[in-house]
Amino acid sequence: MTIALALFIIGTGVFLIDYMRAFTVQEEISYELYRGINIALKDAMLDSYRIDSESKYDEMTVKSSFQGFLTGDMGYSKAGNTYSKDVGSESYQIAIESFSTSYANGNPQAEVDATVTIDSWFFKRAGMKWNLPMHLKSKNQRTEEGY
Repeated sequence: MTIALALFIIGTGVFLIDYMRAFTVQEEISYELYRGINIALKDAMLDSYRIDSESKYDEMTVKSSFQGFLTGDMGYSKAGNTYSKDVGSESYQIAIESFSTSYANGNPQAEVDATVTIDSWFFKRAGMKWNLPMHLKSKNQRTEEGY
C-alpha cells in the first residue's frame, strides 16, 4: 500500500511538471509568433504612402516574411502548413490553420490561428500529445506626428 501511494505521488508530480512544461512552451511559442507577425507586418509596409500618413502594406510580403521568420529566425523545418522543431527529448509542431490580414481603424493587422502539438517526455511514453490551440493578432501601434 505504501509503495502504491509513493508511486502515485511520484507519477502525479511528473505529470504536473510535464503539464506546466507544455504550457511554458506554448507561452514561448506564442511570444515568438507575436513577434513574427509584428515584424512581418512592419517589413511589408509600403513606405511611399507614409508621407501622406497612410498605412498600406503588401499582403504577400506579410505572409512570406512571416514564413521566413519561422524557418529562418526560429529554426523550424517546414512541411506544408506545419512547422516542427526538436528540442532535446521534446519536439513540437505548429500547424498554421489560417493567416489573414486586414485593416482595423485604419491600422493594418494580421491574425494567425494555429495549433501547437507538444510531444513531451511523459506523454511520449503514454502515447499521447498535447494539442494547444492559439489565436494571435498583431499589436501594431500607430504614432501621430509630434510624439
